Amino acid sequence: MGTSLNYGKLLTDKVILITGAGRSGTTILGKIIGSMEPAYYLFEPSILKFIRRDLDGLRATIFEDYWMLQVQGRNLNVNMNEDSYLGNYNTFKFATKRAEALKECSRSKLVIKLTEFQTRISDATDVFPGLKVVHIYRDGLDVIDSMMKRGWYTDEYMKTGHLAWSKNNIPFFLDAQAKRNWKKYNQATRCACVWRCSVDGLRERDNMLQIRYEDLSSMEFDGLTSWLNLGITDLTRKHIKSVQNREPTQHKNTIDDIQGPERNLFLSTMKRLKYV
Repeated sequence: MGTSLNYGKLLTDKVILITGAGRSGTTILGKIIGSMEPAYYLFEPSILKFIRRDLDGLRATIFEDYWMLQVQGRNLNVNMNEDSYLGNYNTFKFATKRAEALKECSRSKLVIKLTEFQTRISDATDVFPGLKVVHIYRDGLDVIDSMMKRGWYTDEYMKTGHLAWSKNNIPFFLDAQAKRNWKKYNQATRCACVWRCSVDGLRERDNMLQIRYEDLSSMEFDGLTSWLNLGITDLTRKHIKSVQNREPTQHKNTIDDIQGPERNLFLSTMKRLKYV
């Protein structure tokens, strides 16, 4: 009988987590970092939304059912119209044998993108020793407008599109006041709550790098690659260029649509982040 794998050791100093409020730039940042080398990219794995006390079981699931399958080419999205499309992050060259896949994991990093995960970073650090976190944040008013255009946080959305993150159709990471008022809030106010509570739920850490979305277009990535111990590829350069060439989106100012008492809390966070 072979020796069982030590998943904690296999994942130590190997995992990079990208997080931020939805519509804050996590997807494009995921494309940039996920296309660096040597790295493999996981687009919003649902299992991490249910972090539990069985750390060894969770580590084994992440390693075997996500990372190893990525390396072996058995768990890939080939739909070119989706953000998680394989071609956004890597070429189509993969190891096929388990021994080769294990060796590839030992020399590479696992990049995970998961939105609204700021309040769970302590849990993730317990699961992945040596975890590095990249948090991206954006002007709250732009985020609200973008969320609303996607139809997020309506009553219907909470019943169908947000189950993994909600309890009683209320996002679990909201503060007590936001939870109490959630069901009587309109869509704009709910989006404001989600942005504010996810950003305010963050705690500064030595293993974290914060990036302002508005700085992406002019950002130098040398410091980021050095900190992550990754290298830029031609695909990475393509994603960076797409950000640099992107025309700024004009967003509606929704401040008058945000109900009290959330409006004052929202503006306080906007002030702290120097957006007002």
